[in-house]
Order: sequence, then structure tokens, then C-alpha cells
Amino acid sequence: MIALLTTVVALPVALVPLAGKFAAASGLPVLTILHLQVVVTSAMLFPYQIFLIVVAMQYGQVSLRKGALLCLVQAAVTVVVLFPLAYAWWWLPGYLP
Repeated sequence: MIALLTTVVALPVALVPLAGKFAAASGLPVLTILHLQVVVTSAMLFPYQIFLIVVAMQYGQVSLRKGALLCLVQAAVTVVVLFPLAYAWWWLPGYLP
């Protein structure tokens, strides 16, 4: 939710200090909470969430529609492919129950 309202660059700044509280509330290890931020970074829905995409779109003269489509496709691939892979990767060493 925080990533939708801010840029993805600001996500670690907001979530790292709260990782201990999120871990206590969820029952997950702190390391797992910190790992979740990596996967969430690639699940952006809008181009404005990563300012470098907006800059690249302007330099490449890419329309906002195409940039938004790229972000939606990337978010879909992240949810369908990367989330399950990350879950399996963290489950094997025991980071997830």
C-alpha cells in the first residue's frame, strides 16, 4: 500500500524501520520481512513509482499509455512468476513456515 502512494525508491526508507513491528505482528522472521521488499519493488503498477522510468520514457518519447502498459505487464509477471518463486526460495531454507 505504501508503494502505491509513494515512489518505490522511498519504500525501503519507510519499511525498514518498521520491519521489527511487522515481524512481531505477522510472526515471521525479520529477515523474511526485509526480503519481501525486494519482490514488491518489481510489482509497480504506475510509471511514476520509479522516476527513472519516467525520465527514460521522456528521452525515448514513449507515450504514457505504453509506459503504463509496461508497468502492468511487469506487475502481472511479478505476481504470477516471481511471487511463487520467492515463496519457494524462502520456504526451502526455512524463512517461511
